[in-house]
Amino acid sequence: MNTNKKGFVKIILIAVVVILVGVVGYFALVNKSGPISKIPLPETGTIKVKLLDAFSEQTITNTDVKIYSDNGIRCFTTPCNTEGQEWTGKSDNGGIISIPSKVINVVTTITATGYKSGRDLNKDSEKIASNNWLIELDPDSKIDNFERRLKLIDSQTQKPLSNTTLWTTNSQNCRPPQCSDYSFTGTTNTQGNVYYQISSIKDNSWIFVNNYKVVKFPTGWVNFKVILERE
Repeated sequence: MNTNKKGFVKIILIAVVVILVGVVGYFALVNKSGPISKIPLPETGTIKVKLLDAFSEQTITNTDVKIYSDNGIRCFTTPCNTEGQEWTGKSDNGGIISIPSKVINVVTTITATGYKSGRDLNKDSEKIASNNWLIELDPDSKIDNFERRLKLIDSQTQKPLSNTTLWTTNSQNCRPPQCSDYSFTGTTNTQGNVYYQISSIKDNSWIFVNNYKVVKFPTGWVNFKVILERE
């Protein structure tokens, strides 16, 4: 009887070890397979990035800029090489900063004086020419006032919807201005941006724009772009 118990315990221990090895192997593979940077990098030289204030639409000139980049790997065990590095610079009179290509990685977060929240170069920038990109940063005056940004984009043209009025409704079937069941309304600037008070948005909100299909209100800091499809 004791022999049978010992044999059973050994089988259990072996099974636990096999499971642990499988789990560690899985996470090791996940850790090594991060996303790929969308920014095509020259082997040498620089990437020019134009900085734009998302609210005022003014270029961010002669401003100290800080960049943190890494390979996107998030480890569960050590050692872990994330290739993290910091770089500092300053934008010129045209709001352009020249970033060494070696600094760009899968995750490349750009912050600046007066724009501490930052944005990711790979996810949030737009290409304007070869090795030239544009990124919009959110001013501290908005973020510190608990305001967040939405950017409306036409699904067909992939262009921002400028000077466009939107409503955040509390019902999918609400069609302002005939329907008054909405918590926020605003008009985008020429870059398609509009800021709203976080407290004004209720759970289960929707975005309504005339001549476009209603969409669910996005959640999370990174999900500020709203792709709208025409009716």
